[in-house]
Amino acid sequence: MSMEQILKARQDRIDSLHRIQIERTALLVIDMQRGFLEPGAALAQTSPTSQPERPKHPRSAPFSSVGAYNPNTTAQPVIYQFSQKKLSKRQAKVMCDRFAAELQINPARAGLGRTPRLGEYLDRYLASRTDLRPGTSELHQLTVRYLLAHFSPDIRIDRINRAAATDWRSALARGELPTNRQPAEATVCQHVRNAKVMFNHAVRDDFILFNPFDRLKGNAGQPDKNWKYVTREELNQLFTVCSSLARRVLLALCRLAGLRQGEALSLAWSAIDWETRRLEIIAEKTNRRRIVPVRPALYSILLEAFSTASEHEKLVISHRSISCSNLWRDFGVLCRRAGLERWPDWCQVLRRNCETDWVQRYPQYVVSYWMGHDIKVSAQYYLQIPEQLYQEATASDLSQDVRKYHKDCRQ
Repeated sequence: MSMEQILKARQDRIDSLHRIQIERTALLVIDMQRGFLEPGAALAQTSPTSQPERPKHPRSAPFSSVGAYNPNTTAQPVIYQFSQKKLSKRQAKVMCDRFAAELQINPARAGLGRTPRLGEYLDRYLASRTDLRPGTSELHQLTVRYLLAHFSPDIRIDRINRAAATDWRSALARGELPTNRQPAEATVCQHVRNAKVMFNHAVRDDFILFNPFDRLKGNAGQPDKNWKYVTREELNQLFTVCSSLARRVLLALCRLAGLRQGEALSLAWSAIDWETRRLEIIAEKTNRRRIVPVRPALYSILLEAFSTASEHEKLVISHRSISCSNLWRDFGVLCRRAGLERWPDWCQVLRRNCETDWVQRYPQYVVSYWMGHDIKVSAQYYLQIPEQLYQEATASDLSQDVRKYHKDCRQ
């Protein structure tokens, strides 16, 4: 609705409101604000021929005393009793000015009755997100599946309130939605964040006035940093039992260069600068470029792999020499051969160990750049206090305390 239409409808309403009863005026304003009437049609109405029936009981009304909407009833809004005096022209002007200002500030109020249905809106959202990477798009599609499983696809998105959003999160956390198993808290938070993004787009497009998922917990708690620390001796044991050079290169890139699994498998020979001993990495998650140093131990392994590679081979790890679909199974076989206990998230753990080693020698902002994430991410999800630091700290403090004790005894 344009400003000219609002001003014209306001003036027409001023000319008619002072001739009708204030009770009917309250009904029209409430209907316009709640979206039961089209703003233009409501403003053009004249004096009614009959009064609306008042609900028999307050609980049958769709709005409570605090304005909460009850979708389980179709009764008319609660109309409170006013004086039967005629509404003055000044009062009509004030009321219309207030409503016109609300429409100007928040245009979405005029279209509350025309919001799309959930299934229709989510299909439109997924089609519009052409900027998402394939992995992220799959996660959003899974979130859409959970939303449609809990809510009806035919429900209008403005009927989903914060209480319904909370029920959806609880059902997802309990495993009541069609999932293979009860999801972890981090997985639940991931889907909550996706739902927030989806409904933020609805707020941006003026389909709804607020995001019903905006107050839900979307960040998991501090993770337990009790993951395994793989020492150089244990890494050498894994190198010894590797049946192929490609597996040794994969382990070395994750543990000694901090590469993600996808980054290591897609690393090309052209990305290696042999003179400066650096790797040019394009992050698979953010598509950002970063330069990673090549440590001497990794350099010797890469040089050995380069000497045995064919001339037409573009990738450092040939997909013909390693099965990318069974990496977890093959890693378990390597651990069993090396006499080590298999740990979960093997690639992520090796990447965390690499950052823990680097941060002992280099500034944190440099290490975070090499790893390809923010400093806050490093502190929360990657950094771990190695056992060696505890031993060094206790040994040095103990020796100082012992010398101080003996000195005090002599005095």
